Amino acid sequence: MRVQSKKPGKQRKALYTVKNNQRSAILNCALDESLRQVVGIRRLPVRKDDRVRVVGGEFKDIEGKVLKVRKEKRTITVEECMHEKKDGSTIYVPISISRIRIMKLAEKKPDPWRQKIMDRRAKLWKEVTEVTGPKKGKETEKQAGVE
Repeated sequence: MRVQSKKPGKQRKALYTVKNNQRSAILNCALDESLRQVVGIRRLPVRKDDRVRVVGGEFKDIEGKVLKVRKEKRTITVEECMHEKKDGSTIYVPISISRIRIMKLAEKKPDPWRQKIMDRRAKLWKEVTEVTGPKKGKETEKQAGVE
């Protein structure tokens, strides 16, 4: 989904009216650093039974399993993130996709569609790093003794 406007209203409208076959691109979520090293990619579509960590908002730093993914609202429910109502019952709080990081992929049922995405992106990532070489930041220069 591409919006050619800088106006926030048009960008919001594009998110709300996006077609169903393009929603999976919006549901991409960043992987945690440790998982990113293993898999070799930066982000993946989030699925039920993935282990995630909330990185912003009221439930920051809480880890839990994804119970439900709502494509139309771009939110998920995590088993650890809930509120207690006045009558004593508990409800799950929906959390935006932008506020989570995937810690561990679902193990119960391998998703062939997501595996295809992982293979394609990992192959592309290898090709790019071979051409450009690994990035050197300030941390790597300090570790190498270069000042």
